[in-house]
Amino acid sequence: MRSASPSRAAASPLALRVLHALVFLALAAPVLWGSAPEWRHLAHALSQPFHAGAPPSAALLAGALLAAAGALRLLGGLVRGRSAPLWASGAVLTALLLAWAAQGRGAGTGLERSEARANLAFLQVGRRVHLAMVGALQKDGEVARDEATWARALAGATAREDRVRDRLLRAQPPRVRVTAAADAVPEGLVPGEVLVWVSPDGATFELRLAGFAPDGGQPALLMDPETHGALVLKGLFNPDLPRASEPASVLPAVP
Repeated sequence: MRSASPSRAAASPLALRVLHALVFLALAAPVLWGSAPEWRHLAHALSQPFHAGAPPSAALLAGALLAAAGALRLLGGLVRGRSAPLWASGAVLTALLLAWAAQGRGAGTGLERSEARANLAFLQVGRRVHLAMVGALQKDGEVARDEATWARALAGATAREDRVRDRLLRAQPPRVRVTAAADAVPEGLVPGEVLVWVSPDGATFELRLAGFAPDGGQPALLMDPETHGALVLKGLFNPDLPRASEPASVLPAVP
């Protein structure tokens, strides 16, 4: 009775190798497909100074790399007529587990990462700050000029501090800057920033809101579609109106 040669004993039958490769390639395909939005978002985030929404899912990106490595090794073994090593199958299975874990944690969606949607949220926040400070103006006859007071109003108008991230994926919480002139645009503008100008007597104020430019992640002032200039929210003390008892917004914070 002849014994099988070492080379034939080490090689799996062709049908078994093909079946094994097809099964694990089918498992790798949804991981690679599902990670495509994360790769696109990563490329966008690295190419712009700021971007909106959650950072790319590290689990999905790592899973895609493992799935690609495993799939390529499976295909290579199939082409050469040799059995793929065990690590190739393990890489695909690990990638699948990482993808499931990422979906369970809720990876970022296109809508949540939309810069146009972020601009709308900035506008809603600005209106709530405007409403709250108009109430304070009518109550006291003047409005505060210090950034701390305006920062508290901004904090009460929004529940999120991670809507904007920079190129290094660091969250940029919304902030306030008081300007010396109504039309001054300070350097280092960040989307979500509120620019405040208060008149010397405190009876008038103007708000301008920083958001995303229409053509990408560059910071820019939100524009008024009617005037085609910077959107300005104005507050003016009116002595003919009854003074408000509490300068609080009746609207909920923006989620």
